[in-house]
Amino acid sequence: MFDSTDEAFISKISPSTACICESESTKRIFKFSLKFKLTEREKEIIKHILDQKSNQEIAEELDISKRTVETHRKNIMLKMDVKNSIGIAVKCIENNILQTS
Repeated sequence: MFDSTDEAFISKISPSTACICESESTKRIFKFSLKFKLTEREKEIIKHILDQKSNQEIAEELDISKRTVETHRKNIMLKMDVKNSIGIAVKCIENNILQTS
């Protein structure tokens, strides 16, 4: 049902970037994942995008290639029907995954 990646997604977003919704946050993450058919890796990539990390920084942290990160980012944007990282953040806000301070 819920896994540690969902909790990590909630807890590791930088406070300077966003304020996480506390109540029922795990359920929202789960519904968000189902709505956009996100893989566990894509959820990890989104967390890093919301932390304002570059593709290279994400690649180094996850021990994957920069090209792999670019592919994940492209797939996330296609699934969410957005054009850039700001669109990803907007979708997260619209789905109560994070709120502006």
